[in-house]
Amino acid sequence: KAGTLSIAKLRYVSQNELQFEMAQSGDITGQQLFLKNPSNNDQATYFSYLRPLRVGASARALLNGADPMFQPATFTSAALTVPAPPLAGFIGLSIQNGTLAGAIVNMYLLSASGGVLASASQGLGAGTRYTRSLDEVFTVAAPIGSSVRIVSSVPVHVLGLIGNGAQQDVAAFLAAAAPPIQTNALTASQQSLQFNHRMGDTLFSAAPVEIGSTGATLAFSATASASWIRLNPSSGNTPDNLGVSFDPAGLSAGQYDGSITVSSPSTPSLNIPVTLTVTAAQTGNSGGGLRFVPVPPCRLVDTRNAAGPFGAPSLAANTARSFSPAQASCGIPATALAYSVNVTVVPKGPFLGYVTIWPTGAGQPLVSTLNSIDGRIKANAALTPAGTGGSVSVLATDATDLVLDINGYFVDATLNAQSLSFYPIAPCRVADTRNPDSALGGPVLSANTPRDFPVLASNCGVPANALAYAMNATVVPSGPLGYLTLWPKGQAQPLVSTLNALTGGVVANAAIVPAGTNGVISAFATSQTHLVFDINGYFAPAGAANAQ
Repeated sequence: KAGTLSIAKLRYVSQNELQFEMAQSGDITGQQLFLKNPSNNDQATYFSYLRPLRVGASARALLNGADPMFQPATFTSAALTVPAPPLAGFIGLSIQNGTLAGAIVNMYLLSASGGVLASASQGLGAGTRYTRSLDEVFTVAAPIGSSVRIVSSVPVHVLGLIGNGAQQDVAAFLAAAAPPIQTNALTASQQSLQFNHRMGDTLFSAAPVEIGSTGATLAFSATASASWIRLNPSSGNTPDNLGVSFDPAGLSAGQYDGSITVSSPSTPSLNIPVTLTVTAAQTGNSGGGLRFVPVPPCRLVDTRNAAGPFGAPSLAANTARSFSPAQASCGIPATALAYSVNVTVVPKGPFLGYVTIWPTGAGQPLVSTLNSIDGRIKANAALTPAGTGGSVSVLATDATDLVLDINGYFVDATLNAQSLSFYPIAPCRVADTRNPDSALGGPVLSANTPRDFPVLASNCGVPANALAYAMNATVVPSGPLGYLTLWPKGQAQPLVSTLNALTGGVVANAAIVPAGTNGVISAFATSQTHLVFDINGYFAPAGAANAQ
């Protein structure tokens, strides 16, 4: 309700704020304050945020004593040195936003050497105040001699507070202007690592984990919590790779959990969990290697499609994603131990460093499956082992869409009587449409018109029992070429691509192509192009002396 206040002290802070001390104790409420100068009857009205500068009990009951008065100075960056508190006392912090705009205030507790011990953020509405003891702000004890840095989005009033338990009051000490804090922290390209190992199998190479920093270069070192974790190198200067591998010697089948701690002086440490799953050696493998089973070319993955396990989202930069071929609709069994795939990238930007594909569960190898430095759509054939649950993992250094097409898989020879052995031959040219017109020569391949090529009619010595071919396909386009597709004659043309040449340049790619009717393969190009086929081997039932 309306009333008259006796004011002992009055301070003009700005046109938006007055501060005053009442001559008598008591609480006030209201939405408006009318001021009148008795000497000349001048009047002013202040609205909106009339409030007592009283600290809430959530800070500490002790702060309900004498309230300090803020100084006119405001800061977007301020510093407070933490003094020794009195007996049974504490050190506090009070921040007031005297502007008409909201503020975001970031608070940092720094060690004497400048390292960040803890941080906190607080939103302050127009005309509001935030007061807490330091252990409430940071949830950790503030060492004597440490400092508190305050960085605000708008200028704010800042005070340090010393709570005196004996006197039951609070004294203030002033903040000093400080340059904005430059925080620096360690970063890691992988937040966790998972390794899988089957007893008796070859060990994978070390998985690189890039250690970086958010600011200036940091010297770092790494330690492992378990003896089976291997680090090489184990130290460096950001940005640098930390090599992580495992040694399963002496480990029985089971799951093992450990971690890597990456440290740098005056910077919070990073902890990277590491899991190793060891499985018993596979029984029934005759030691004769794997055999190939061709399948009609089939699209496994296309991240341009709707979201799903084999569709969107696109690959984010430096973020691995896994795919399980056995769960797709291409007829790949869970017993497959490796896959023959064609990998195509459709980069999101003008640069793609590299793409890597590897068995899920193994450490990411330091290898590349393909590169697209100029950001073009590119494809490359790859043979990749199956990992945990039959899955493969893919990582791109830059954002890209990914397409995976499969044309066959490898199994244990003892588990599939229909699997095929590989028979290498001297590299030989099967077809070249630049030559005079013939079944394996000209004319040029017309746009959007399938053409058949009778591989067995070549002079390359491919036998009639060959059921798939290991080939290299090269296009010499007349202009931009969307894609080339190869498939076995007698089957429906699949929605897959063997290679792309969008700039109209000469492009080649390896391909394993199942043999179709009478050993014939079919080819289709979206634009006119010459086509060259070279062969270096074939797959056929086991039995010949030169089978691989």
